[in-house]
Formats: sequence, structure tokens, C-alpha cells
Amino acid sequence: MSNISVRFKSPYDGFYRTFGGVFVSFTTQPDLISGWLETALKAHPACQSMEAFDYDRASGKGHFILPDTSLSPCGRADIRYPLPRTITQRTVYRWQDQIRDVTYTHIATGAHGFESLCCSELGAEIVEEAEPPAGGKVTCPLCKCIWGDCKAVTAADFQITE
Repeated sequence: MSNISVRFKSPYDGFYRTFGGVFVSFTTQPDLISGWLETALKAHPACQSMEAFDYDRASGKGHFILPDTSLSPCGRADIRYPLPRTITQRTVYRWQDQIRDVTYTHIATGAHGFESLCCSELGAEIVEEAEPPAGGKVTCPLCKCIWGDCKAVTAADFQITE
């Protein structure tokens, strides 16, 4: 995870008069995942209500519409990309006639986003989604340990052949 720079371009003034919103174009680095970029931009206070998001991976250029406003983000913004994904789960384990009932906020992984990094749902008797605590911080000690171990690996350490 890192910060990326997004440069917002000046909007076309006539768009607001005609459509009641702002057409915002932007540039950033190429080859970002469109869905993740859209989610990261929506976390920016000026872009929360954006619609009709479009991003070209090859050029790093994109645009979106901010409806019902004449205000537009401008200049350069550094945004967190991708945003961290978490999931809060209540998990019940039974082992040797003892029951352990815990609720932790985990680092979410997988294509679906509801698997935890520590795989706490494996071997559990009951797993259900729970209300995340205020602040949304990761509270699972095992997820933190695995994350710490993985930080030493960089992209240069991989050689994937198919």
C-alpha cells in the first residue's frame, strides 16, 4: 500500500450550467486497478458523491461527475491506494469441551473480501459478520503478526512463471 498522486484538472465551466454538476478530469499513474482507484478517490472529501467514474489504465487518465455541485477538487492530491480492507467477525471455536467466542477486526483478503488474512474462519464452529468498532482499526493479533512477517517481501522477490 502506498500513496499515489492524483492531479485534478480545471473543470469545464459550462458543464455545471447545463447539467447541474461538475465534470472532473484527472491524471495519475497508469496501470492502477480501476475499482480500487475509484474506492480510494471516493475516500477523498471532495469526491465522495462522484458518479460515472472512468479510468484508462494505459494512459493513467480518467474522469467522473460530481452531481448537484459547482465545487470541484483542484490541483494535486495524494491519496492512499489501495485502501485497506478489513472485516469484523465474531468467531466461535469449540475444543475439548471448551468454547471460545471472540470478535476481531481482521485484514480482509481474497477475491470476495470476506476472508481474513489469518484464516480464523477455518476450523470455527460459527463465523458471522459483526459490527466494526469505532475507528475501524485491525484488532486481530494474528493478522498483525502475519502482516509484519510479510512486510519484508517486496515485488522484486517474486518470479512468477506460467
